[in-house]
Amino acid sequence: LALERIYNEAIRIEPSCYRHYRSSAISARECAEMLITIQNEIEKPRTYRKIFSAAHSSANKAVELEPNNAECFYTLAYIQYFDRNTAINDALVTLNKALDIEPGHQWSRLYKAHCLQDLGRYRDAYEAYENVDKGFFTGYRTWRLEHLLEAQTYCLYKLDKIKDVETTLSSLLDRWIRNPYSIEQIHGWYIVEMVKDTRVRRTLFDKALKYFQGTDYDCFA
Repeated sequence: LALERIYNEAIRIEPSCYRHYRSSAISARECAEMLITIQNEIEKPRTYRKIFSAAHSSANKAVELEPNNAECFYTLAYIQYFDRNTAINDALVTLNKALDIEPGHQWSRLYKAHCLQDLGRYRDAYEAYENVDKGFFTGYRTWRLEHLLEAQTYCLYKLDKIKDVETTLSSLLDRWIRNPYSIEQIHGWYIVEMVKDTRVRRTLFDKALKYFQGTDYDCFA
């Protein structure tokens, strides 16, 4: 890969620079995910595994070079989280190491919440989402905030807090209706599952249907 050659040259020039390894790990992960999108590489995993192996190697090297750097541990956890061959709990352990070093590291806080949610620990996940500084996710990070709010509401739903879900979901849908750009920022399937639940009042289903219908994200189709 041309990208690999670029990173190898950067590392040759500055072999002790952890940033080269960290950036290489993130780029490798993005390439692996792209393979799934354009080639369905998940069914032919050899190339996918090779690239993810390189991502793990680079992330671990960054940690080795900077063992007191939360960003390096976060990068390793990020690779672990997206690698289908790595347990979510491994990413959670690594994120806790990052937070031990820097308790206010917002990316680690966010992905810790994601891990807890994926593990079905919805109460812990809800609290973890609460601990994320929402003001950090502005500008080009705005889509992360929209996803966070959607995921946090879903945690309430899984905890059977239907009244809280209705209040929060109504507010979110009003927020998204005022900002059509947000349709590109949310996953949608959480919303669909919640509003289709007969315990949730029908008006929210109608509002969600109006919001999603006719878009590329029409989850009700």
